[in-house]
Amino acid sequence: MTPPDWVTPDVMKKLRKLKDFGFQVTFGVYKQQEKSRLQGGILLGEIVKNLSKVAVQDAKQRLRMMMLSAHDTTVAALQASLNAFNGKQPPYASCQIFELHRDDNGSASVSMFYRNDTTVEPYPLQLPGCSLDCPLEEFVTDYKALYFRRPGQRVSTAFRRQRYR
Repeated sequence: MTPPDWVTPDVMKKLRKLKDFGFQVTFGVYKQQEKSRLQGGILLGEIVKNLSKVAVQDAKQRLRMMMLSAHDTTVAALQASLNAFNGKQPPYASCQIFELHRDDNGSASVSMFYRNDTTVEPYPLQLPGCSLDCPLEEFVTDYKALYFRRPGQRVSTAFRRQRYR
């Protein structure tokens, strides 16, 4: 099927800009933190919970990885909740990768990568205010305000008091 004559490269470029603008409005601009909590906070809370469990339960494991490949809106919502969304619609088959590392001294850290192109290696994502290898305890502390909670529900004591050895 061939596109109509009015579908020129310039029209396609404008449509891509409008599509990306729609994602920016949906996941940012106005009340970004509140929207992030509702849109990506549930998933972020589960990811942090799983990374925390692995870090505490199996000290001999050197590396763990979690990978999320989902609908574009789900990937964008997660990235927005991490304050790592680039404002563009995630392409088909893109994925967000979390790696858990344990140093020889026993401390755990999280590295994040984003794969949105199968022809290149995943891009490292640096979280605002953290190094590329973000200490797990800092990761949990920095993002606990964005975990989804029902009104009046407190942050789990597991996230507030857990030590990562």
